[in-house]
Amino acid sequence: MHLKQKKHKYSFSTFLAEGSVLTESNQKNMNILSLLFWRKKVAKKHEFYDVLFRFAQTDHKIRSKEH
Repeated sequence: MHLKQKKHKYSFSTFLAEGSVLTESNQKNMNILSLLFWRKKVAKKHEFYDVLFRFAQTDHKIRSKEH
């Protein structure tokens, strides 16, 4: 019996919402990635989300150090 693959927990709209808390450079990276994604140059959605999630995590670490 095959288990259905778990749907990725991050949606594109989540990242658009998270975008407001990203640093400027990561915001730019996200904009570039979103263009690539919508032009279907990113092969798999989950890879795209993983990259964006890494940007968000990096920003969180940077902000934690600032405070």
